[in-house]
Amino acid sequence: MKPQSPLYPPPPPPSRHFLNTAMLLDLFDEPIVIQRNFLHLTGSLNSAMLLSWIVTLSQDQEPVTEGWLRLPQQTWQTETSLSRFELETARSVLRQSGLIEERRSGWPAMTAVRLKVERLAQALQDQAQRRHGHALP
Repeated sequence: MKPQSPLYPPPPPPSRHFLNTAMLLDLFDEPIVIQRNFLHLTGSLNSAMLLSWIVTLSQDQEPVTEGWLRLPQQTWQTETSLSRFELETARSVLRQSGLIEERRSGWPAMTAVRLKVERLAQALQDQAQRRHGHALP
């Protein structure tokens, strides 16, 4: 065994804060994007985030689905990081503002959600007019 030298102290033990592979995967996980104008539109951070996610998912829908998103509850929770209660509240806000519609379908029964694109476009137009109408020619 080599004697310890004061000139060459042993290396420090690895820090418990060292970025390992698992931490890096968590750190660089896909971000959740929230459209700021949806925040003003819904008045709720959770509803704005859910609306942003629904808009993103709706862009990739096959025509055969007619725009309906039919996902298990666990998928909604995992993808949005919202609890069941938070999701139900956010969906309620979006339903009441006419931005989405829902139906139960399939076996096992799941809540399917569809974005009401025309209603969203009109709501965004109205909001832009209220917020920036004076700046428009």
